[in-house]
Amino acid sequence: MGEPRPIKPSDPRIQGIRLQHPTDSTKVIQLELVDTGLLTADNIERWSIASSSGGGPLPAVPSENKHYYYELPDTNVHALADIALVSGGVLIADDDNIDPIVVGGDNSITDTTAPKLPAGMSIPISALNLSQIFVKGTAGDIITFIGG
Repeated sequence: MGEPRPIKPSDPRIQGIRLQHPTDSTKVIQLELVDTGLLTADNIERWSIASSSGGGPLPAVPSENKHYYYELPDTNVHALADIALVSGGVLIADDDNIDPIVVGGDNSITDTTAPKLPAGMSIPISALNLSQIFVKGTAGDIITFIGG
């Protein structure tokens, strides 16, 4: 049995994207994506992660993405809406936010114990319900969730 071969798809619909490794900044990872040829209800192309086993693309997104907009009412910790999720998504801090938004998985988050999301930045999340995500920040700052 030889060394593992890198994926070299012959299908022109397959494209790769490279990202910095999430836990080792000296490494890069590559995701192989395949164009499903499908569109969402709002005319966005649907791509899936390509399977290296030859079994076809793996489902990567739910059938419909959810968009949720939340304006922080005050500086207290708040859970996001009770919305069921299939595969998580991305939280995006509005470009015009005054301060970073603190993001965490319970209502005990503080400025020193949880990650901060600066204005204009995003963070991927994995949760079964959006209400499992807690945020804290400056009144009037905005966070958006896209995913499903």
